[in-house]
Amino acid sequence: MTRRWIFGAILAVSAVLAGCAMVAQPGAAPTVAPAPAAQLNTNAGEARSAMFAETAGQVVVDARLVPTSVVNMSFPFDALVAEVLVEAGDTVKKGQPLMRMNTRPLELEIEEMETFVKQYSRGAGFDRTVREASQAEAEALLERAQINLERAKLALEQATILAPFDGVVSQVSFQPGEYAEAREPAIIIADTAKWKLIAENVSEFRVLRLNPNDKARVTFFALPGKEFTATVSRVDSVGRVAGADTIFSVELTLENLDPQLRWNMNASVAIEPGK
Repeated sequence: MTRRWIFGAILAVSAVLAGCAMVAQPGAAPTVAPAPAAQLNTNAGEARSAMFAETAGQVVVDARLVPTSVVNMSFPFDALVAEVLVEAGDTVKKGQPLMRMNTRPLELEIEEMETFVKQYSRGAGFDRTVREASQAEAEALLERAQINLERAKLALEQATILAPFDGVVSQVSFQPGEYAEAREPAIIIADTAKWKLIAENVSEFRVLRLNPNDKARVTFFALPGKEFTATVSRVDSVGRVAGADTIFSVELTLENLDPQLRWNMNASVAIEPGK
C-alpha cells in the first residue's frame, strides 16, 4: 500500500465526517423550547361565567396551561431522514426511538476504517508505511485514522433521536427522504404528566402582592364546574412595557390533574397572596 493511498483514505474519511458536522459534543443536549403562545379567550359568554370575581384579598388573572417540560429534539449534524417512527399525538416512553437518519454511509466508512486501523496496528502495513515516510508521519496517519474511527462511531450513536422522558409528541417536522440540518427541530415532545399555568399580563400594581408559594384556585373556561389548585412558582422581577402599562409574567404549578386538560387551555386563576 503506497503512501499516496494511505493519505487518500484518511482524507476521504475526514471529508465524510466533516459532512456530518462532527463539531457536536457527546451527549449533545436538546434545546428546551418555550410553549407556543396562545391568545386568551375572554370574550365568550361561557368563558366569562367560569371566571372568579376578584375580592380585596385576591389577585385574579387569566392564564394558559402548558406542559412543565417541552423539548425540541434534533440531530447534532446534517442528516438525511430514513425513518420516522412516531406521529404527532403519540404517547412515548423514555428512551423510545423517534426518528433515524440514513446511517449506511457511516457504516461503510466505519468498516473501512476498522480494517485500516487493524491492518496497520499489526505491524506489517505500518512498517511499509515507515519505509515510504518518516516514523512521525506514519504514527500521525495511524493516530488520525483512530480518531476518525471514534468520531464515526459517535456519529452512528447519535443517528437516532430518542425520547428524553415519558411524554407526548406534539410535532414531527420531517418525513423519510427529507433533509434535516444540524440543530433544526425535528420532533417536539412534551411532558404532559406535569402542567404549569402562565399568566403573562399581570399589572405592576397586582404583581407586588404576589410571591412564590402563594396558593391559588383555578377554573378552566372549557371545564366549568371543575376547580383546581395551584401554587405560584415564579414571579418576574422585570416587567415588559405594553403601551402605557408595564406588565409581568407569573407562573404557577398545577397541583391536581385531569385527563381532559389540554395544552394552551385558558383559565381564570384566583391567587391568595400570603397563603
